[in-house]
Amino acid sequence: MGEEKKSLLPVRIYRGTTRFFGATRGLFLPFGIAGVLAMGVHLASDITVDAMFSSLGVLDQITEAIVATILDWLQATGIPDDGWANRLSFAFADWIDVETRESWARIGGVVLELWVDLIMLRAALSYDEIIRLPISFDDTTTRIERVRLTITRRFSHGRRALNEYFDDTIVYKVYLPLATVCAVIAGTYTIGQAVENFLFAHLGNFPWAAENPYWAMVFPAYLVMAIIVWRMGWPMFAHSWSYAEYRNQGWREVGMQPLRRRLRGLISGLIVLPLMIAAVLIGTPIGQWLGVG
Repeated sequence: MGEEKKSLLPVRIYRGTTRFFGATRGLFLPFGIAGVLAMGVHLASDITVDAMFSSLGVLDQITEAIVATILDWLQATGIPDDGWANRLSFAFADWIDVETRESWARIGGVVLELWVDLIMLRAALSYDEIIRLPISFDDTTTRIERVRLTITRRFSHGRRALNEYFDDTIVYKVYLPLATVCAVIAGTYTIGQAVENFLFAHLGNFPWAAENPYWAMVFPAYLVMAIIVWRMGWPMFAHSWSYAEYRNQGWREVGMQPLRRRLRGLISGLIVLPLMIAAVLIGTPIGQWLGVG
């Protein structure tokens, strides 16, 4: 306490602020992770709605072609028709009209979005299931030695995790970390764009901001994106990786068959991972850089 009283006021304010946020980290971090995931998954959901709308349009065209073929066959065979075939044709057209396609696509997009949110949040918020490597030091260890030992042990832990990953790969360990990375990219870029647009709307009329748009609007957006990736993106990736390994260990302990254990979650992976990759390629500049956006 004596040392803190002798410190300058800005130093004491900084220490108090960091202690406050450190104490409340367990409260706001889950909401931040949920927000980043929600933004990324919502972007993927918009892509899904467009895909569903187009697919229903193709289904409508196929239905019309089938009904037209039936009508041509009835006319060729001379079977008497009291108009029921034409009425059936219009019934199909009324059933799968543009408004119906749009409604079904939106409902399907919302259902899929909520399902993907639950799958990824369960892994990204699995705090009690993190597999950590404890790092301890004695009182004689200098600060430089602590940094060196921390880097060495973290590198050793990462290498061991990679070996375990490739030695016993399951669907969960493949799609959960990769989908989380895609969700972080899409969600962070969306939030960064929102910050830039907000600053542009409120600072665009000021002469200094208009003359220095990078420092006034673009750089703060990049700074927010970097903070999100650092403080939330990395924990989300680590949680997802550890959660998948935790589930794999549990299945091995109960004696689940290797093939069933490796393919567990295949349907979710085939839906979630392509969806998030599409969100990154279409909703961020990455797709334009690769020539596929």
